[in-house]
Amino acid sequence: MTYSLVIDGWKRNIRFSAAHVLPGHEKCSRLHGHIYALNLNLEAENLPSSGMIMDFSVLTQALHNLTEKLDHKMLIPEKHPGVTINKKSVIMYIDEKHYQLPKEDCEMLPLETITAEQLAQYCLDELQKLIDIPNHITKITIGIDEGYGTQAQATINRG
Repeated sequence: MTYSLVIDGWKRNIRFSAAHVLPGHEKCSRLHGHIYALNLNLEAENLPSSGMIMDFSVLTQALHNLTEKLDHKMLIPEKHPGVTINKKSVIMYIDEKHYQLPKEDCEMLPLETITAEQLAQYCLDELQKLIDIPNHITKITIGIDEGYGTQAQATINRG
């Protein structure tokens, strides 16, 4: 039997607003933003003696901590070759455009670009740093919605 635990970011208010740029994309290469929702699905083949896959409150708090870090920020792909970061500002050369932003308004992410797919993978990696995932959990999926009904996911199978 497979057990599943699902947290819906829209219903649980696990959301953040952020801006980004997608280099080389016809429309999305313009500076724009989204109201993102962060969703989580855990699966387990069997349950521990507690009878729970994992405590909802621990997961919800970790997801809130993650969204708080990203909320009202310009998401910067620090691995993009056009990005330079100095003490006070972030400079981006994206396609034919030049942006200079205050560093405190930016969140640097270890990515080459900020797509929903890569943002989902980033959030999955960060969640695993924030909490210990018990061994009985066999699958972890993070979904990032760029608005209601549009989601990209990243999944780890653990066993």
